[in-house]
Amino acid sequence: MWQEPCCLKSTSTSHALRLYSALAALFLTLSPLQPPLNAQERVTGVDYFVGAGILYDDNLFRQPEGYSLSSGGNTLHRQDQIERLSAGVKGLWTLGRQSFELKAHGDENRFEQNDNLNNLSGNGAIIWDWRVGNRWSGRLGADYGRALANFANNILLDKDLLTQRGSFAGASFELGPHWIAHADVRWASTSHSAEVRRVDNSNIRTQKFGVELKLSSTDSVGWNYRHANANFAGDVVRNDENFDRRYDESSSVVWLKYALSGKTDINCEGGYLRRNYPNAVIGSFSGATGRATLKWHPGAKTEVAITGWRDLTAYTDAESDYFVTRGGSITPSWTPTEKITTSVAASWERQSYIGSNPAVAVDPLRHDTVKSVQASATYVPRRALQLDISYRREQRDSNRAPLAYVDNLAVLGVRLMF
Repeated sequence: MWQEPCCLKSTSTSHALRLYSALAALFLTLSPLQPPLNAQERVTGVDYFVGAGILYDDNLFRQPEGYSLSSGGNTLHRQDQIERLSAGVKGLWTLGRQSFELKAHGDENRFEQNDNLNNLSGNGAIIWDWRVGNRWSGRLGADYGRALANFANNILLDKDLLTQRGSFAGASFELGPHWIAHADVRWASTSHSAEVRRVDNSNIRTQKFGVELKLSSTDSVGWNYRHANANFAGDVVRNDENFDRRYDESSSVVWLKYALSGKTDINCEGGYLRRNYPNAVIGSFSGATGRATLKWHPGAKTEVAITGWRDLTAYTDAESDYFVTRGGSITPSWTPTEKITTSVAASWERQSYIGSNPAVAVDPLRHDTVKSVQASATYVPRRALQLDISYRREQRDSNRAPLAYVDNLAVLGVRLMF
């Protein structure tokens, strides 16, 4: 059973207690002063927000129990409390048939114990939803993100800020009253701030096209073909041999969205994926992939989503180390009032690595099992005020003992919008 963090009781956390007090004061003071929720939300305009939060992580570096934490001669702390201050903006504008959206937010993250990890993070996006005539429409935009890399995939335990940049363009053409053709392209790059991780800096270009047949206002079926090319900043050297990790990937997928009844609908896809490394005998893969989600609405205030999948993927901060994932999740949610939303999510995932990273290619190939459960609640007493609380427990078992861990993460946050 998860217990109250001992550090929350310590007299050395006066700064954290002041932040807790500020959060409570902000919530209690502003709650009765905010105007009531408008019957109709603003469609266009600019909204701003500021927020504050407390995160407690009892295994920040995602290490097995009893593992010695040290990096560069410094002693690291397994448990830590993170104080976060946030600010952001969201804007939506329309000009004739054109729509423009801007989203951006930034966070200052300060660690009580491991203060060498203090950082600024955030993300943003700018999107143009365009339409020309009665048949042509599409999206054009760019996005950006910056965050501390997850230590579950960083054995060196060093500070590593992960920066992601992307741009995208897409177009759809209505062939008739029921048929739509579409094409999309995305360019994405990932870079690491830690010098030792920069060999994993990547660039990926993805193209996709397909067709959709609308069966009704809620049901549709379609087909997509996707092709991707990826390259990395440098080759990996093992046993005095260079491994070129560039690859190309293609997949053909059929998908279906269908309402089985007024309370149940299904969203599923299935296809075949091929991964090829032209310049290295590593990591090649071909096989079936698929994902299906069943949503059930037993009542007006409840929903249950059940998902199962099989796919080839990688963690964002370990882009070259791909694995086949098989798993499932169940997420019941309940909205007892217009002001309160709650949910619980449980998932199970089996990860079978394909050996696409020669730096860690040893026999036997890595196999992990990741289980997690998360409970969260949101309370919106007034339109401009939001309180969030969540708890997540994650356990990873692996045939490589140093990669196994159990982690508990609790989050409390307040957001003021204006």
